[in-house]
Amino acid sequence: FYYEALEWLSQFGDHSSTEYLFYLGYIQSHLGWTEEAIHTLTKYKMREKDRGLISTTSGLLADIYHNDGMLADALSEISIALEIEPDCPLIKKKAEEIVEDLNHYYSGIVMLLISLFLMHSKKGGLYFKYPE
Repeated sequence: FYYEALEWLSQFGDHSSTEYLFYLGYIQSHLGWTEEAIHTLTKYKMREKDRGLISTTSGLLADIYHNDGMLADALSEISIALEIEPDCPLIKKKAEEIVEDLNHYYSGIVMLLISLFLMHSKKGGLYFKYPE
């Protein structure tokens, strides 16, 4: 289906329009062409003026990044979407999924950073000393 949609879009779409870029990026993402989809949708987002469509595109980019394991990029895009549409349930759900995965994959690093922060004194030194 997506190959047929891509063929139709390439034959009949107005290649200079923002709508063309959005649909092309959407189709590319469903075909598994991650890099191309990210490039196309980012280009679309830079040209688009409507904040609602920018939010939707950021949500789609967050989903693409998340599915590809690029959690920091996913978090960045979903934060843009949340900033524009903080009450959107789909965006909130995607944000929760990303945060859960970040917590799952990086909980050890987060705990280490928290531990180091807690061990650090107000004077700038550590509470413990290495044996001499």
